[in-house]
Amino acid sequence: MLLTYKEYEESEYIDNLRIIFSLIKLYLLSFDKSLNIEN
Repeated sequence: MLLTYKEYEESEYIDNLRIIFSLIKLYLLSFDKSLNIEN
């Protein structure tokens, strides 16, 4: 399955977005936990 360069770039961009979102989720989760511990 061959992708054009543009399609490849877009899929890579989407992968990066997924990674960023999962990092944000992890960060928010750990932030929530630290808040809960303080309370």
